[in-house]
Amino acid sequence: MKGFVRILESIIASIIILSSLTFFFAPSTEKLGWEDSFIHMEIHDSVESIYKSGRLTDYVRRNDAHGLGSEISSLTKRNIDFSVSIKGMPNSDILVSCLCSDEEETVLEGILGPREFSYNGRTIHIGIEKAEISQNTILMRRETNVLFIFNYMDMTPFMEQLEDFLGSGGGILMIANINENQVNDGFMNTTFSLRWEDSGGASGNGVFYGKDSPSNVSFKIYKYFTKLSGEEGSMDKFDKGPGINKISVDDSTVLIDTNGKYSHAKARVTAERGRVAWFADYDRKDANTSLAVKSSVMWSSGEFYRLDTSEKNIPQVTSMAAIEVYDGDPYEFGVEYWNIF
Repeated sequence: MKGFVRILESIIASIIILSSLTFFFAPSTEKLGWEDSFIHMEIHDSVESIYKSGRLTDYVRRNDAHGLGSEISSLTKRNIDFSVSIKGMPNSDILVSCLCSDEEETVLEGILGPREFSYNGRTIHIGIEKAEISQNTILMRRETNVLFIFNYMDMTPFMEQLEDFLGSGGGILMIANINENQVNDGFMNTTFSLRWEDSGGASGNGVFYGKDSPSNVSFKIYKYFTKLSGEEGSMDKFDKGPGINKISVDDSTVLIDTNGKYSHAKARVTAERGRVAWFADYDRKDANTSLAVKSSVMWSSGEFYRLDTSEKNIPQVTSMAAIEVYDGDPYEFGVEYWNIF
């Protein structure tokens, strides 16, 4: 009998010890990811359904964030939040901060006018506000898409700020006559990647360069230009005085002098995903040249925006369901989504 009791006590003690070990060693489990896959399929199928119905392009054309968001919400689980992005088209609202005088701001309004216009069935509005300099800082609104600069300025004191601005997807456009020293100031030859090349006189007339290659920025700017004007045309009355605007020609050239020697306009995407463009100054009255500047503003704005009813706090880790859409222009329609509980 005593032996039986001892055996029973040993069994009970073993059970107690094994039970206590579960507090120290969590069970090993493997997350298979089926739920994540189902969520991705659900959202992607929802986007495809809205697209095939024809409603998606209508939402984008009308900038109808409310209608689009309501329909996506009705097709997805309640514990999912999302943000809609459009990549490859100018924003419907482009804010230009002008580092310029009051008189130049008025000139810029004329260059970019009309500032509310239709493009591929969408209404685009370009707003203009003045930027100011205070204690080596350029003061401009956080929502600024393009910083516009009239005339050459030494921008090296602001390089850190401008690199951050470009890194966030901002754009810089400058209209200025520049000489060799200004080209090599540490900003124009790095951020704008301009190179001086003195190879004779310029005609002062410009045409689009490299516009037939989709890999060139000039392809996009030329596309905006022709769709806004309906005619190619040539641009004239660029300043061509001695010792100015002798900028070399390469793949970033947008407008080339008709003698084929110099660039009158150049544009490039920076390593930080920002966009910069430079134009030689002109009489600011030539309609074709002004339209080329306006087209460059559309490109410089980033060709990326979010179509949400309000600004969302997007977490660092998200998933994306995206499709390619063609509606006059090709663009990527994306739904970035994440779990909220």
